Amino acid sequence: MKKKIRDRHFIFFGYDERWWLSGENTVYFSDVYCLSKKSDNDDEKQTFFVVESDAEEVKKGDEIEISEENLFPYILNGQRVYRLGIINYRQEKYLKLVSNGKTVYVPVKNYPAIKKHDSVRVGQKITKNSAYVSLTHFIYGRYENTVKSAEVALELFSSFGIKNKDKQNLIIDLRSNGGGYPDFLEMFYFGLYSGIDWKTAGKMTDKQSYNFYVCYMENLLQPKLTGAITVESPAWLQKYKNNVENMAVSKNNADKELRYLEQLLEEQKKVPQRRKYDYGDYIKYRYMHESNKKNIRIPKKSAFNGKIIIIADRNSASAAELAILYARLMFDEDAQVYVIGENTNGCISYGDVKSYCLPESKVNVNIPISDFTNILKRFPSWHGEGYGFYPDYWCTSENILETLVVLSGDDELKSALHGIDYDLR
Repeated sequence: MKKKIRDRHFIFFGYDERWWLSGENTVYFSDVYCLSKKSDNDDEKQTFFVVESDAEEVKKGDEIEISEENLFPYILNGQRVYRLGIINYRQEKYLKLVSNGKTVYVPVKNYPAIKKHDSVRVGQKITKNSAYVSLTHFIYGRYENTVKSAEVALELFSSFGIKNKDKQNLIIDLRSNGGGYPDFLEMFYFGLYSGIDWKTAGKMTDKQSYNFYVCYMENLLQPKLTGAITVESPAWLQKYKNNVENMAVSKNNADKELRYLEQLLEEQKKVPQRRKYDYGDYIKYRYMHESNKKNIRIPKKSAFNGKIIIIADRNSASAAELAILYARLMFDEDAQVYVIGENTNGCISYGDVKSYCLPESKVNVNIPISDFTNILKRFPSWHGEGYGFYPDYWCTSENILETLVVLSGDDELKSALHGIDYDLR
Protein backbone atom coordinates (compact mmCIF):
# COMPACT_ATOMS: atom_id res chain seq x y z
CA MET A 1 0.00 0.00 0.00
CA LYS A 2 2.84 2.39 0.83
CA LYS A 3 4.17 2.05 -2.71
CA LYS A 4 0.79 2.68 -4.32
CA ILE A 5 -0.60 5.62 -2.30
CA ARG A 6 1.62 8.62 -2.87
CA ASP A 7 -0.60 11.26 -1.33
CA ARG A 8 0.63 13.40 1.58
CA HIS A 9 -2.96 14.55 2.24
CA PHE A 10 -4.07 10.96 2.88
CA ILE A 11 -3.56 10.78 6.65
CA PHE A 12 -4.72 8.60 9.52
CA PHE A 13 -4.78 10.33 12.88
CA GLY A 14 -5.94 9.72 16.41
CA TYR A 15 -4.66 9.57 19.97
CA ASP A 16 -2.38 12.58 19.29
CA GLU A 17 -0.61 10.67 16.51
CA ARG A 18 -0.56 11.01 12.71
CA TRP A 19 0.40 8.44 10.08
CA TRP A 20 1.33 9.11 6.44
CA LEU A 21 1.67 6.37 3.82
CA SER A 22 4.28 8.29 1.84
CA GLY A 23 7.50 9.82 3.13
CA GLU A 24 9.02 13.27 2.71
CA ASN A 25 12.41 13.95 1.20
CA THR A 26 15.04 16.46 2.30
CA VAL A 27 18.34 17.58 0.85
CA TYR A 28 21.80 16.75 2.21
CA PHE A 29 24.47 19.21 1.06
CA SER A 30 28.18 18.78 0.58
CA ASP A 31 30.62 21.66 0.93
CA VAL A 32 31.54 21.43 -2.75
CA TYR A 33 30.47 24.13 -5.23
CA CYS A 34 30.98 23.98 -8.98
CA LEU A 35 30.25 25.52 -12.37
CA SER A 36 29.65 23.87 -15.72
CA LYS A 37 32.64 23.38 -17.97
CA LYS A 38 31.60 24.46 -21.46
CA SER A 39 32.45 22.21 -24.38
CA ASP A 40 32.50 22.95 -28.11
CA ASN A 41 31.43 19.36 -28.74
CA ASP A 42 27.74 18.84 -27.93
CA ASP A 43 28.22 15.07 -27.87
CA GLU A 44 30.88 15.27 -25.17
CA LYS A 45 29.84 14.34 -21.65
CA GLN A 46 29.20 17.43 -19.55
CA THR A 47 31.77 18.04 -16.84
CA PHE A 48 32.13 20.61 -14.09
CA PHE A 49 34.96 22.32 -12.28
CA VAL A 50 35.07 23.09 -8.57
CA VAL A 51 35.00 26.77 -7.59
CA GLU A 52 34.92 26.27 -3.82
CA SER A 53 35.40 23.26 -1.56
CA ASP A 54 35.84 22.57 2.15
CA ALA A 55 35.89 18.82 1.52
CA GLU A 56 39.26 17.10 1.80
CA GLU A 57 38.45 14.73 -1.08
CA VAL A 58 37.89 17.50 -3.65
CA LYS A 59 39.96 20.64 -4.24
CA LYS A 60 39.23 23.95 -5.90
CA GLY A 61 39.90 23.67 -9.65
CA ASP A 62 39.28 19.91 -9.80
CA GLU A 63 37.28 18.60 -12.74
CA ILE A 64 34.36 16.45 -11.64
CA GLU A 65 31.68 14.25 -13.15
CA ILE A 66 28.34 14.28 -11.35
CA SER A 67 24.71 13.41 -12.08
CA GLU A 68 22.37 16.31 -12.83
CA GLU A 69 20.14 15.29 -9.91
CA ASN A 70 23.02 16.13 -7.54
CA LEU A 71 23.37 19.73 -8.81
CA PHE A 72 21.49 22.32 -6.77
CA PRO A 73 21.43 25.94 -8.08
CA TYR A 74 22.88 28.10 -5.32
CA ILE A 75 24.12 31.65 -4.76
CA LEU A 76 27.55 31.82 -3.15
CA ASN A 77 29.35 35.12 -2.59
CA GLY A 78 27.08 36.79 -5.12
CA GLN A 79 27.81 34.17 -7.80
CA ARG A 80 25.30 31.71 -9.26
CA VAL A 81 26.85 28.25 -8.88
CA TYR A 82 25.82 24.66 -8.15
CA ARG A 83 26.12 23.14 -4.70
CA LEU A 84 26.54 19.39 -4.73
CA GLY A 85 24.14 17.30 -2.67
CA ILE A 86 21.63 14.49 -2.57
CA ILE A 87 17.91 14.46 -1.83
CA ASN A 88 16.34 11.45 -0.14
CA TYR A 89 13.91 10.32 2.55
CA ARG A 90 16.74 8.37 4.22
CA GLN A 91 19.58 9.96 6.13
CA GLU A 92 22.60 10.33 3.86
CA LYS A 93 26.24 10.62 4.94
CA TYR A 94 28.20 10.66 1.69
CA LEU A 95 27.85 11.71 -1.94
CA LYS A 96 29.60 9.70 -4.64
CA LEU A 97 31.28 11.60 -7.50
CA VAL A 98 34.25 11.39 -9.87
CA SER A 99 37.03 13.95 -9.31
CA ASN A 100 39.93 14.09 -11.77
CA GLY A 101 39.01 10.60 -12.97
CA LYS A 102 38.93 9.09 -9.45
CA THR A 103 35.81 7.99 -7.55
CA VAL A 104 35.53 9.77 -4.19
CA TYR A 105 32.94 10.01 -1.41
CA VAL A 106 32.23 13.49 -0.06
CA PRO A 107 30.54 14.06 3.34
CA VAL A 108 27.05 15.63 3.27
CA LYS A 109 24.93 17.25 5.97
CA ASN A 110 21.35 18.30 6.51
CA TYR A 111 20.52 21.77 7.83
CA PRO A 112 17.72 21.92 10.43
CA ALA A 113 14.42 23.51 9.40
CA ILE A 114 13.18 26.60 11.20
CA LYS A 115 10.77 25.93 14.03
CA LYS A 116 7.06 25.45 13.41
CA HIS A 117 4.65 27.91 15.00
CA ASP A 118 1.43 26.72 16.62
CA SER A 119 -0.35 30.06 16.41
CA VAL A 120 -1.27 31.95 13.24
CA ARG A 121 1.18 34.81 12.98
CA VAL A 122 1.88 37.37 10.27
CA GLY A 123 5.09 39.39 9.93
CA GLN A 124 5.68 42.44 7.74
CA LYS A 125 8.82 44.36 6.78
CA ILE A 126 8.99 47.25 4.31
CA THR A 127 11.90 48.94 2.53
CA LYS A 128 11.80 51.56 -0.20
CA ASN A 129 11.71 48.96 -2.99
CA SER A 130 10.59 45.76 -1.28
CA ALA A 131 7.76 44.40 0.84
CA TYR A 132 8.15 41.24 2.92
CA VAL A 133 5.35 39.23 4.50
CA SER A 134 5.46 35.94 6.42
CA LEU A 135 2.62 33.69 7.52
CA THR A 136 2.71 30.59 9.71
CA HIS A 137 -0.64 28.98 8.72
CA PHE A 138 -3.65 29.36 6.45
CA ILE A 139 -5.99 27.95 9.11
CA TYR A 140 -8.42 30.52 10.48
CA GLY A 141 -11.58 31.07 12.49
CA ARG A 142 -14.19 29.04 10.69
CA TYR A 143 -15.39 27.61 13.98
CA GLU A 144 -16.50 29.23 17.22
CA ASN A 145 -13.65 27.79 19.28
CA THR A 146 -10.95 29.14 16.92
CA VAL A 147 -8.90 32.04 18.25
CA LYS A 148 -10.07 35.35 16.79
CA SER A 149 -6.49 36.58 16.43
CA ALA A 150 -6.01 34.05 13.63
CA GLU A 151 -8.58 35.85 11.49
CA VAL A 152 -6.97 39.20 12.27
CA ALA A 153 -3.55 37.91 11.13
CA LEU A 154 -5.01 36.43 7.94
CA GLU A 155 -6.89 39.66 7.19
CA LEU A 156 -3.56 41.51 7.40
CA PHE A 157 -2.01 38.98 5.04
CA SER A 158 -4.88 39.09 2.52
CA SER A 159 -4.63 42.90 2.16
CA PHE A 160 -0.83 42.92 1.88
CA GLY A 161 -0.83 42.35 -1.88
CA ILE A 162 -3.00 45.34 -2.79
CA LYS A 163 -1.16 47.61 -0.35
CA ASN A 164 2.22 46.82 -1.90
CA LYS A 165 1.40 46.33 -5.58
CA ASP A 166 3.73 49.21 -6.56
CA LYS A 167 6.84 47.75 -4.93
CA GLN A 168 9.63 46.35 -7.10
CA ASN A 169 9.90 43.20 -4.99
CA LEU A 170 7.27 41.26 -3.08
CA ILE A 171 8.72 38.60 -0.76
CA ILE A 172 6.37 35.92 0.63
CA ASP A 173 7.90 33.80 3.39
CA LEU A 174 5.99 30.53 3.83
CA ARG A 175 8.61 28.44 5.59
CA SER A 176 7.06 26.11 8.18
CA ASN A 177 3.57 26.95 6.79
CA GLY A 178 1.68 23.67 6.75
CA GLY A 179 -1.26 25.03 4.75
CA GLY A 180 -4.95 25.32 5.51
CA TYR A 181 -7.74 27.02 3.59
CA PRO A 182 -6.88 28.92 0.37
CA ASP A 183 -9.39 31.78 0.74
CA PHE A 184 -7.04 34.43 2.16
CA LEU A 185 -4.26 33.40 -0.21
CA GLU A 186 -6.63 33.99 -3.12
CA MET A 187 -7.64 37.38 -1.69
CA PHE A 188 -3.94 38.26 -1.44
CA TYR A 189 -3.32 37.40 -5.09
CA PHE A 190 -6.56 39.03 -6.20
CA GLY A 191 -5.40 42.41 -4.89
CA LEU A 192 -1.95 41.98 -6.37
CA TYR A 193 -3.25 40.96 -9.81
CA SER A 194 -6.25 43.28 -10.15
CA GLY A 195 -4.94 46.29 -8.24
CA ILE A 196 -8.40 46.44 -6.63
CA ASP A 197 -9.30 46.27 -2.96
CA TRP A 198 -12.43 44.12 -3.20
CA LYS A 199 -13.70 45.34 0.18
CA THR A 200 -13.87 48.94 -0.98
CA ALA A 201 -14.53 48.46 -4.70
CA GLY A 202 -16.52 51.50 -5.89
CA LYS A 203 -19.79 52.12 -4.06
CA MET A 204 -20.66 48.46 -3.71
CA THR A 205 -22.14 46.96 -0.58
CA ASP A 206 -20.18 44.27 1.28
CA LYS A 207 -22.23 41.60 -0.48
CA GLN A 208 -21.77 43.17 -3.91
CA SER A 209 -18.03 43.63 -3.41
CA TYR A 210 -17.67 40.01 -2.31
CA ASN A 211 -19.60 38.87 -5.37
CA PHE A 212 -17.33 40.99 -7.56
CA TYR A 213 -14.27 39.37 -5.99
CA VAL A 214 -15.48 35.77 -6.43
CA CYS A 215 -16.65 36.40 -10.01
CA TYR A 216 -13.27 37.92 -10.87
CA MET A 217 -11.36 34.99 -9.38
CA GLU A 218 -13.64 32.44 -11.05
CA ASN A 219 -13.06 34.05 -14.45
CA LEU A 220 -9.32 34.25 -13.81
CA LEU A 221 -8.71 30.78 -12.37
CA GLN A 222 -11.24 28.56 -14.12
CA PRO A 223 -9.43 28.35 -17.50
CA LYS A 224 -6.05 28.00 -15.79
CA LEU A 225 -7.21 25.07 -13.64
CA THR A 226 -8.92 23.16 -16.42
CA GLY A 227 -7.50 19.65 -16.57
CA ALA A 228 -7.67 18.86 -12.87
CA ILE A 229 -10.32 16.37 -11.78
CA THR A 230 -12.77 16.49 -8.88
CA VAL A 231 -14.85 13.61 -7.53
CA GLU A 232 -18.21 14.21 -5.85
CA SER A 233 -20.03 11.71 -3.62
CA PRO A 234 -23.01 11.95 -1.23
CA ALA A 235 -20.70 11.76 1.80
CA TRP A 236 -18.48 14.53 0.47
CA LEU A 237 -21.45 16.79 -0.30
CA GLN A 238 -22.74 16.39 3.25
CA LYS A 239 -19.29 17.22 4.64
CA TYR A 240 -19.07 20.27 2.40
CA LYS A 241 -22.51 21.46 3.52
CA ASN A 242 -21.49 21.11 7.17
CA ASN A 243 -18.39 23.22 6.52
CA VAL A 244 -20.36 25.96 4.75
CA GLU A 245 -22.75 26.18 7.70
CA ASN A 246 -19.78 26.91 9.98
CA MET A 247 -17.82 29.13 7.59
CA ALA A 248 -17.21 32.77 8.46
CA VAL A 249 -15.59 33.88 5.20
CA SER A 250 -18.59 33.17 2.94
CA LYS A 251 -21.42 34.62 5.03
CA ASN A 252 -22.56 36.84 2.16
CA ASN A 253 -23.35 33.86 -0.04
CA ALA A 254 -23.88 31.07 2.49
CA ASP A 255 -27.67 30.92 2.08
CA LYS A 256 -27.55 30.53 -1.68
CA GLU A 257 -24.69 28.05 -1.50
CA LEU A 258 -26.53 25.95 1.09
CA ARG A 259 -29.66 25.87 -1.05
CA TYR A 260 -27.59 24.71 -4.01
CA LEU A 261 -25.87 21.98 -1.95
CA GLU A 262 -29.20 20.80 -0.54
CA GLN A 263 -30.48 20.47 -4.10
CA LEU A 264 -27.43 18.35 -5.05
CA LEU A 265 -27.88 16.20 -1.95
CA GLU A 266 -31.52 15.53 -2.86
CA GLU A 267 -30.40 14.43 -6.33
CA GLN A 268 -27.77 12.15 -4.81
CA LYS A 269 -30.31 10.60 -2.44
CA LYS A 270 -32.45 9.60 -5.41
CA VAL A 271 -29.56 8.14 -7.39
CA PRO A 272 -26.43 7.81 -5.20
CA GLN A 273 -23.33 7.90 -7.36
CA ARG A 274 -19.78 9.09 -7.67
CA ARG A 275 -19.45 11.92 -10.16
CA LYS A 276 -16.23 13.02 -11.77
CA TYR A 277 -15.81 16.37 -13.50
CA ASP A 278 -13.31 19.06 -14.37
CA TYR A 279 -11.96 21.14 -11.52
CA GLY A 280 -12.63 24.31 -13.48
CA ASP A 281 -16.32 23.59 -12.98
CA TYR A 282 -15.77 22.71 -9.31
CA ILE A 283 -14.67 26.31 -8.68
CA LYS A 284 -18.33 27.21 -9.02
CA TYR A 285 -18.96 25.32 -5.78
CA ARG A 286 -16.55 27.56 -3.90
CA TYR A 287 -17.53 30.75 -5.70
CA MET A 288 -21.31 30.91 -5.40
CA HIS A 289 -22.61 34.34 -6.40
CA GLU A 290 -25.60 36.22 -7.73
CA SER A 291 -23.72 38.51 -10.13
CA ASN A 292 -23.23 37.77 -13.81
CA LYS A 293 -19.57 36.79 -14.13
CA LYS A 294 -19.65 37.48 -17.87
CA ASN A 295 -19.83 41.20 -17.13
CA ILE A 296 -16.41 41.14 -15.44
CA ARG A 297 -13.44 41.42 -17.77
CA ILE A 298 -10.04 40.16 -16.68
CA PRO A 299 -7.11 42.30 -17.86
CA LYS A 300 -4.44 40.49 -19.85
CA LYS A 301 -1.70 41.90 -17.63
CA SER A 302 -1.56 42.04 -13.86
CA ALA A 303 -1.34 45.31 -11.94
CA PHE A 304 1.88 44.03 -10.36
CA ASN A 305 4.86 43.62 -12.68
CA GLY A 306 7.77 43.42 -10.26
CA LYS A 307 9.47 40.36 -8.76
CA ILE A 308 7.65 37.83 -6.59
CA ILE A 309 10.05 35.89 -4.37
CA ILE A 310 8.54 33.00 -2.40
CA ILE A 311 10.59 31.44 0.40
CA ALA A 312 9.70 27.81 1.12
CA ASP A 313 11.09 24.83 2.98
CA ARG A 314 10.42 21.13 3.65
CA ASN A 315 7.46 22.05 5.90
CA SER A 316 5.72 24.29 3.35
CA ALA A 317 2.71 22.19 2.40
CA SER A 318 -0.72 22.18 0.79
CA ALA A 319 -2.02 25.79 0.60
CA ALA A 320 1.56 27.05 1.02
CA GLU A 321 2.46 25.10 -2.13
CA LEU A 322 -0.69 26.44 -3.77
CA ALA A 323 0.89 29.89 -3.33
CA ILE A 324 3.67 28.77 -5.69
CA LEU A 325 1.23 27.22 -8.16
CA TYR A 326 -0.96 30.36 -8.26
CA ALA A 327 2.06 32.63 -8.66
CA ARG A 328 3.21 30.60 -11.66
CA LEU A 329 -0.27 30.48 -13.18
CA MET A 330 -1.21 34.12 -12.60
CA PHE A 331 2.00 36.15 -12.74
CA ASP A 332 4.75 34.31 -14.61
CA GLU A 333 4.07 36.24 -17.82
CA ASP A 334 3.93 39.65 -16.14
CA ALA A 335 6.25 39.34 -13.17
CA GLN A 336 9.46 37.50 -12.42
CA VAL A 337 8.53 34.69 -10.04
CA TYR A 338 11.30 33.09 -7.99
CA VAL A 339 11.10 30.35 -5.39
CA ILE A 340 14.04 30.05 -2.99
CA GLY A 341 14.85 27.89 0.02
CA GLU A 342 14.28 24.12 0.04
CA ASN A 343 12.01 21.71 -1.77
CA THR A 344 8.47 21.93 -0.42
CA ASN A 345 6.67 19.13 1.41
CA GLY A 346 5.01 17.72 -1.70
CA CYS A 347 1.42 17.72 -0.50
CA ILE A 348 -0.65 19.25 -3.29
CA SER A 349 -1.25 16.59 -5.97
CA TYR A 350 -4.59 15.87 -4.34
CA GLY A 351 -6.65 18.40 -2.40
CA ASP A 352 -9.97 19.63 -1.03
CA VAL A 353 -9.61 17.34 1.95
CA LYS A 354 -12.45 16.12 4.12
CA SER A 355 -12.02 14.19 7.37
CA TYR A 356 -14.04 11.07 8.21
CA CYS A 357 -14.20 9.17 11.50
CA LEU A 358 -14.07 5.37 11.26
CA PRO A 359 -16.99 4.11 13.38
CA GLU A 360 -15.30 1.20 15.15
CA SER A 361 -11.73 2.37 15.79
CA LYS A 362 -12.63 6.08 16.05
CA VAL A 363 -9.52 6.78 13.99
CA ASN A 364 -9.93 9.72 11.62
CA VAL A 365 -8.84 9.62 8.01
CA ASN A 366 -8.28 12.59 5.71
CA ILE A 367 -9.40 11.92 2.13
CA PRO A 368 -8.91 14.45 -0.72
CA ILE A 369 -11.37 14.58 -3.60
CA SER A 370 -9.51 16.66 -6.20
CA ASP A 371 -6.66 15.54 -8.47
CA PHE A 372 -4.26 18.29 -9.63
CA THR A 373 -1.65 16.03 -11.21
CA ASN A 374 -2.51 17.09 -14.78
CA ILE A 375 -1.90 20.74 -13.86
CA LEU A 376 1.30 20.07 -11.93
CA LYS A 377 2.77 18.25 -14.94
CA ARG A 378 3.08 21.64 -16.64
CA PHE A 379 5.74 22.73 -14.15
CA PRO A 380 9.26 21.28 -14.41
CA SER A 381 9.95 22.40 -10.83
CA TRP A 382 7.31 19.99 -9.49
CA HIS A 383 8.87 16.63 -8.59
CA GLY A 384 5.95 14.77 -7.05
CA GLU A 385 4.42 13.96 -3.68
CA GLY A 386 7.02 13.95 -0.91
CA TYR A 387 9.45 15.92 -3.10
CA GLY A 388 7.37 19.01 -3.83
CA PHE A 389 8.39 22.07 -5.79
CA TYR A 390 12.13 22.51 -6.18
CA PRO A 391 13.28 26.11 -5.70
CA ASP A 392 14.98 28.16 -8.40
CA TYR A 393 17.79 28.72 -5.91
CA TRP A 394 18.41 26.48 -2.92
CA CYS A 395 19.20 28.16 0.38
CA THR A 396 20.42 27.27 3.83
CA SER A 397 20.80 29.43 6.92
CA GLU A 398 24.19 30.40 5.47
CA ASN A 399 22.95 32.19 2.34
CA ILE A 400 19.22 32.91 2.44
CA LEU A 401 19.64 36.64 3.11
CA GLU A 402 22.38 36.93 0.48
CA THR A 403 20.11 35.22 -2.05
CA LEU A 404 17.27 37.67 -1.35
CA VAL A 405 19.60 40.65 -1.76
CA VAL A 406 21.05 39.31 -5.04
CA LEU A 407 17.66 38.53 -6.60
CA SER A 408 15.94 41.72 -5.43
CA GLY A 409 18.86 44.10 -5.83
CA ASP A 410 17.78 45.65 -2.51
CA ASP A 411 20.64 46.16 -0.04
CA GLU A 412 18.21 47.53 2.58
CA LEU A 413 17.03 43.96 3.14
CA LYS A 414 20.31 43.21 4.93
CA SER A 415 19.13 45.18 7.94
CA ALA A 416 15.34 44.87 7.46
CA LEU A 417 15.45 41.05 7.40
CA HIS A 418 18.33 40.51 9.82
CA GLY A 419 17.81 37.15 11.54
CA ILE A 420 15.81 35.61 8.68
CA ASP A 421 18.42 32.83 8.56
CA TYR A 422 16.85 31.13 11.57
CA ASP A 423 13.21 32.25 11.76
CA LEU A 424 10.43 34.19 10.09
CA ARG A 425 10.57 37.96 10.41
